[in-house]
Amino acid sequence: MQLDLLVVGGGLIGVGCALAARRAGLRVTIVERNPPGQGTAICSGGFLSLQTKPPGLALDLARLGLERIVPATREQWVRLGFRRAGSLIVARDEDVAADLHRHVERLAAAGVPVSLERGDVLRALEPRLGPDVCAGSFCPIDAQVDPASLLGEWIAQALRQGVDFRANTPVVGFRVRGERVTAVRCGATEIAPGAVLLAAGSWTGMLARRLGLDLPIEPRRGALLRLRGPLGLRVPCLLGAEYLAAKFGREAPPPAFSLEERTSGWLFLGGTREFAGHARRPLAGTTNRLWALARAYLPAAARLRPVRLSVGFRPWTPDGLPLIGRAGYENLFVAAGHEGDGVLLAAITGELVVDALLGRTSPVPLGPLAPLRFAAVSG
Repeated sequence: MQLDLLVVGGGLIGVGCALAARRAGLRVTIVERNPPGQGTAICSGGFLSLQTKPPGLALDLARLGLERIVPATREQWVRLGFRRAGSLIVARDEDVAADLHRHVERLAAAGVPVSLERGDVLRALEPRLGPDVCAGSFCPIDAQVDPASLLGEWIAQALRQGVDFRANTPVVGFRVRGERVTAVRCGATEIAPGAVLLAAGSWTGMLARRLGLDLPIEPRRGALLRLRGPLGLRVPCLLGAEYLAAKFGREAPPPAFSLEERTSGWLFLGGTREFAGHARRPLAGTTNRLWALARAYLPAAARLRPVRLSVGFRPWTPDGLPLIGRAGYENLFVAAGHEGDGVLLAAITGELVVDALLGRTSPVPLGPLAPLRFAAVSG
């Protein structure tokens, strides 16, 4: 039986693309170098946020992503830890608050339901905020999900729908003839699909180089500290305003406050972004820096007990937009470079990939997302 699509990468982006391809009637195989569900999703934040995006294509993608990822039933909401309880971006000094106010005005002009709150209104939204917090932007439609549970659910759906999922199967090379990738080598096995999709997160650039393609996807290491709760936050997703600059800047910023309390009662504290290749060991003192930020923004966090520090790799691109579409060969496609938005954009990315594969009209223009907008085939 002819295989229509081989997806390289079994994380949320790869599995989301495989599900979209199956819905379009394509025969799909996924190859994943790790055991199922053991990639970046297990150390990812579950924010599904509009208010962290700048107006333009990034915000348009986020809106579509949030629409597509909402579970179909209330039972799934519970199982996946999904809830729409909003998010707060908070500031501790007036200069930062002024920058946050300008960000809110731009988002509001773009139609995002977001407001800058102070004083009693802000404390009513989240009473546990520290005394130095002077302002906060609130977006009531921002949401949250447990990424590992979502990935497990999607893998189960893919298997039920006939997707062939091959875990512990690293790609070691490719065969090319003319303008087509004719086979993908996985150890001693060769797979000859109709089309190939590279969806391996921060490892996508290394795979592309084996095909003579230069995709500027860099791994951006992030640490996530798991804390035993619950804390009982009214707004379960909290960010420091410095997060906005840290997310989109190229320089290695200091840690930015990021805390979420999931429906399970576990809390996850993050906010580091470091360009350090795929080295898994975070910088010395990372836990202490995260802990100090948490206590400054949320003094009640001091009573929480750290359980585990995990490290993952965000696939960064120079313009902050993912790489989605055809890349260099007639039958090669890429879906990668989502930085910290892989969870939010997984479902809509699958839809866009299938649009590109089948030549369908997409809900957003694919040109600005073209994988080769930065690079060309070498040689």
